[in-house]
Amino acid sequence: MLINVVIIILVGLIAYWWSNQGFLSALLHLVCVITAASLALAWWEPIVVDNLLTKSWWSGLMPGTAMLVTFIFALAILRMVSDKLAFGNTQLPRPIDMVGGGVLGAISGALTIGLLLVGVGLIDQPAAILGHVGWARNLDGKIDEPAEPLWLPVDAWTIGFLETLSVGSLHPDLGGRPLAEWNPDLDQLAGLLRDRKSTMDNASFAQMIQPPSSIDISAPVMTMLPDGGGRVMMVPLHFETAGMDFGNRLALANSQIRLVGESNGETTIEYPKFWGQLFKRSYKNTERFLQDKVKANLITEAQMNAELSALKRQLDGAASLKVPGLFEFESTDSYITEPDEREADIRLLFLIPDDFEARFIQVRGTRFDLQEPTEEPDWGQFCIRSNIPNQSEGRVDPWGGDISKQVTMRGRLLRGSRPSQSHLKGDVDIHEGTGRIVRANAVRFSNSSRGSGKLGVRGYVVLTQDPTITDQAKLIADKGRGIVKIAVGPTTNANILAVSRFVGGDGDIVLLDKEGNEYAPRGFELRDANNTTITFNTAIRRWSDVTHRPRFGSQDLFSLLFVVPVDTTLDRLELGDEVVGLFENVVVEPPSSR
Repeated sequence: MLINVVIIILVGLIAYWWSNQGFLSALLHLVCVITAASLALAWWEPIVVDNLLTKSWWSGLMPGTAMLVTFIFALAILRMVSDKLAFGNTQLPRPIDMVGGGVLGAISGALTIGLLLVGVGLIDQPAAILGHVGWARNLDGKIDEPAEPLWLPVDAWTIGFLETLSVGSLHPDLGGRPLAEWNPDLDQLAGLLRDRKSTMDNASFAQMIQPPSSIDISAPVMTMLPDGGGRVMMVPLHFETAGMDFGNRLALANSQIRLVGESNGETTIEYPKFWGQLFKRSYKNTERFLQDKVKANLITEAQMNAELSALKRQLDGAASLKVPGLFEFESTDSYITEPDEREADIRLLFLIPDDFEARFIQVRGTRFDLQEPTEEPDWGQFCIRSNIPNQSEGRVDPWGGDISKQVTMRGRLLRGSRPSQSHLKGDVDIHEGTGRIVRANAVRFSNSSRGSGKLGVRGYVVLTQDPTITDQAKLIADKGRGIVKIAVGPTTNANILAVSRFVGGDGDIVLLDKEGNEYAPRGFELRDANNTTITFNTAIRRWSDVTHRPRFGSQDLFSLLFVVPVDTTLDRLELGDEVVGLFENVVVEPPSSR
């Protein structure tokens, strides 16, 4: 990346310059740089937040500009004063003078360039700076470090060094709130604020900085997840008109929200995993969803018409009717939105350590103080207060019913798929005798690929040693175990994405039979509009072990693959403590030889 070359050249030039100026001059300059940087990081926030933030594009220029201007101005003043007060004619041996000056010059250069990167990062612009993208969301919507870290991470070094000073000997903050505790990991924040929704031409869609007093925050509510699933804190946010993006819309990513507090004696940053929000049900979207279920023979057309009639009566009787919804920050396309209103009520859900004590919440870089949290021991009441559906109530994405028709046992690929072996991209083993997949690790092929004869891949096979062969090891298809494929994609009534949101984002995936025996998935199958991705003969214990998932609300087809003894009667499929679906008279059949 170009930025790596630029950083090395600039630090090298600064080190060379101060090597020639001498050790004492370099030491004096380093003290000025550290002091100016500390003043800039302590003063830019109250200057900008209290005086310069509005709902216009102007706000996006202020944080970084104020930080850099303060640093440059303070450094210039300090250098002028230090030059007047410094003693002259002090000489050291030339080698010590040059080497010491070069080392201190390199440190000054790293701190200067590091602060420059942070300041530039806090100016509204695209996520990439000279090809470098800092901290951002990964494909699963989780906050992650840069995919290509800097060769010299001077921004992280600078912030880490100044954070240490802020709780030590040097803390020139205006409000008694040191950097390390009240604006930690500023280098990460500089990248995360730019990780936001943009238009097709990469123009800004969402604001980067939140105006002060544009959000009303009620007292947070804490509770324990059902069955000891951990601790959760809900923070209620009410966005005023001035708090919406440029005053008229909202598109907020979890990368722009962080809850800062203390856990185990250390400053801890938590990002929201879910949010609760009341939303209007769409007749057209519901009709499309139910039509897909009819096509999949999950419901009858009469059932679809009855549900649509009921929804129409609801909408006719109350056009503004809203229902509670639980949503997950599960990808880079997950945003809090409120398209129909000039204001928005959002309930942020944070999974927190048991001893977590919140200090404040930052929304788009602006700090908002929190009231004392309240404890809600009743899960149902917590759901009501969080605008999310209760476990005992009807859900927007129902599950837990009979999913017997979603089971196939022929060990075949998806309907219409028979790729050539050469079209399988990735780590895969094919059994020559059957032309079936023995093992696959995230193997992908195009939905349009076709193979014929022995070159065509027909499905999956479980192998065992031939008991009739004693002098050599020979593997054959195992007739005592069958491959059970269960469709649990977004278009089914066993939508495992919705279930995973409900149980907290993760959990053990377990298939149980009537005898109480448990089976973990041995793979999965995902088909989107263009490609199919498969993993087979790999132990998958939890939902987090599934490396390729369907997109929520999409038409992607997704199935879990299990290997179960023949003649086993299936009972139910679970994710965590939630029943994804039940089976009625489903007995595992011998594997197909066709």
